[in-house]
Amino acid sequence: MLRVPPSSVTLTRMTEDTASSTAQWDSIVIRFAEIILKRGNRSRFTVRLRQNLQRVADRFGMRVSQFHDRLLIENIPTESFDQLLDASARVLGITHVSPMKKLPLDVGAMGNAGIATYQASGIPNATFGVRVRRANKSFPSTSQETAVALGGMIQEATGATVNLGNPDVLLTYSIYSDSVYLEGPRLSGPGGLPMGVSGHLLTLFSGGIDSPAAAWLMMRRGCTSDYLHYHVFPRAEGARDTKIPRMIEQLTAPQGATSRLFLVPYHAFQLALMRTPVPPDLELVLFRRFMFRTAGEVARKRGHAALVTGDCLSQVASQTMENLLATANATPAMVFRPLLTYEKMDVVELTKKIGTYEAAIEEYKDCCSLVSKSPRTRPKLGKVLEAEAALPVEKMTADAIAEMEVWEIG
Repeated sequence: MLRVPPSSVTLTRMTEDTASSTAQWDSIVIRFAEIILKRGNRSRFTVRLRQNLQRVADRFGMRVSQFHDRLLIENIPTESFDQLLDASARVLGITHVSPMKKLPLDVGAMGNAGIATYQASGIPNATFGVRVRRANKSFPSTSQETAVALGGMIQEATGATVNLGNPDVLLTYSIYSDSVYLEGPRLSGPGGLPMGVSGHLLTLFSGGIDSPAAAWLMMRRGCTSDYLHYHVFPRAEGARDTKIPRMIEQLTAPQGATSRLFLVPYHAFQLALMRTPVPPDLELVLFRRFMFRTAGEVARKRGHAALVTGDCLSQVASQTMENLLATANATPAMVFRPLLTYEKMDVVELTKKIGTYEAAIEEYKDCCSLVSKSPRTRPKLGKVLEAEAALPVEKMTADAIAEMEVWEIG
């Protein structure tokens, strides 16, 4: 297996929210939502999420700990705080991350931290609000009394206006037995389930807009994914400096994970066509059947539970109902199509959020550009099978798999 060295990847933040000055914070609190609903599986899912997040935190030399019904990263150096906050917000299964400051059980210290946080926001004439959650019932004042006292201190020091409904700066305090945590603005995460709780898949990866979005959606439902790409190069090495490994790294790196990239040569199918011509308008559906048959064999041998594609119903000629049915007929493997009902612009927006859009629109010669430019949109399965019967199906599939290379990315 060839390990591809990681490239320099800049990923898009999942939200436009911004945190206050880094200097105000020393911890990050991580929240999750859907996991909480899993009852009997909640512990297993939480452990997996913590493991995934720990792989990301390892890059910064930090440790993830359990914090009541949340996760926590403490004592973060100022110089790496923003990067770790952003990286944490990309981990699948996480709904929100927030910067936090650990404080002593002292109203004066709490007030001073609130004043500093308000002033660091830099918002002209900002309103503010204070919320207090008192988990420590032995704390001498109630949540409401503490909030009023803190609000008075901040207002006196800054002259700011209180707005409890929709403040520009929200100061949230949580009082525990040995300390208080002041929480900053929330940064939205992708939500969903932690990667690795739902099964292992193989994504047919073209390098366009759709296939990375499809892979990410399945990962967001807790799946891990490897990738299979059909290339036009004389040798797989030709794909090394293309966008293909770079895009896969953009999908896997935020999870601290690695993936396998299976590189299958197109020329096995091309040689078969040269020796046994078929109706030109059926070339595309026959090629896609070759893709699915080959991918199904790889999945069966390598332990993948199902295939994933970026197909969207009737988006292009190869994705009509008839072509999708004719393609799926080529393999007994289950095929997931998470984008089936999406509109193209929705997929584009998703790829911009997950960071694969710019690479997806780079010029790249894929296999489908080499087959007939006028494919049949409503082929009859019988006609497809009749044309395919003339091809050495088993040989070209075996030859393609024999020449396949496997790289590890991430």
